[in-house]
Amino acid sequence: MAGTFFALLALVFRYLSLRAVWNRAPRDVTPAQVPFWQGLKDTLRNSQFVAFLPTFVMFTTGVGLLQGWVPFFAVGVLLQDRDGTASSFLSMSVIAGVVVAGIVIWALFAAGRVTKRRIYGVCLVVSGLLFPLLGLVGMALPGGLLAQGLVFMFIAGMPMAAVFLLPKGLTADIADYDALVTGERREAMFYATQNFFEKVTYALPPLLLSLVLQLGDSAEHPLGIRLAPLLAGALVLLGFALWPRYKLPDTINRETVTAAGLLRPAV
Repeated sequence: MAGTFFALLALVFRYLSLRAVWNRAPRDVTPAQVPFWQGLKDTLRNSQFVAFLPTFVMFTTGVGLLQGWVPFFAVGVLLQDRDGTASSFLSMSVIAGVVVAGIVIWALFAAGRVTKRRIYGVCLVVSGLLFPLLGLVGMALPGGLLAQGLVFMFIAGMPMAAVFLLPKGLTADIADYDALVTGERREAMFYATQNFFEKVTYALPPLLLSLVLQLGDSAEHPLGIRLAPLLAGALVLLGFALWPRYKLPDTINRETVTAAGLLRPAV
């Protein structure tokens, strides 16, 4: 029942969003006709997409690993009952952190204070540093275990806002850059490739979580539970390694992209 409710809710909001942008979509540009495999190869030749994609995959994998880890954390570290109540509160705390950070990010963008490139990079680094701290809950820290868990999850949820808010916008910038270089509009090709890797990525967190929990997944043997956030943080930082190669500005035109060193100056 809950799954049906949220699926319908997601469907409603998806189509409300579609209706809001439908009349703004240009219809005077003929889309490129590219076969799937050729399109996949072309996207992976785009230097800015190649710089972005690994960060997205690693960030998504780290966040997914933590999502699956929450019930084990609630039982094995916070010593809560197995009825799922504590897990629900922890998930709500993460969502609250995402919402608060999302509002802050939106306000900063609206004021022209930050770029997508900068805030995404900052969130990558902050996530990589904060995620491992979740494994320290209950280790000589003051306060009740559940209270600690809620606070830490709220804080860790804040940089997660980047993985929910920014990838689509970054992909749009990459598609605009590709259009400058090739003279063709191929947005669908980039979004399809991103979604393809995103779906593949969904299979990684359960596998990685099951492996690390072999080291201990209970209150008596919690080593695996405490190491899982460290693994999530390491994955995010590994993804960040390629991020400095992403140089696109927020406004994509020949002048700004040339200034970023991604196009040769016109002669």
